[in-house]
Amino acid sequence: MRNLINQKLSSRVGESIAESLVSILVVALASIMFAGMVTASRSIIEKSSNWMQNYYNAVSVINRAELSEATGSGVNKGNANIQVGGAKTTKLVTTFTYEVGGVKIVSYVPAPTTT
Repeated sequence: MRNLINQKLSSRVGESIAESLVSILVVALASIMFAGMVTASRSIIEKSSNWMQNYYNAVSVINRAELSEATGSGVNKGNANIQVGGAKTTKLVTTFTYEVGGVKIVSYVPAPTTT
């Protein structure tokens, strides 16, 4: 039994301890890099999810044209030149301007007509 152990230890066949340690180091470094990439991608997903939620909320307020929720936004009433099918006209519109995540959203809502 002792001779068998001595033969295994002195044998030049197979991997050396140094090769085994280097391969374990490479696997450990790859695992650390993979964990870092997963963390970074999760952070990016969370940021984009928050940005999209803010964007959808802003667009919802714009589409509902509720001035009470439009605080902090640029809400202006005025005329806009409109051209549809070659016909030009001027309409009274309400302009809502939001900035969400560095993106400026401008919506033109026709003002209600009074008869």
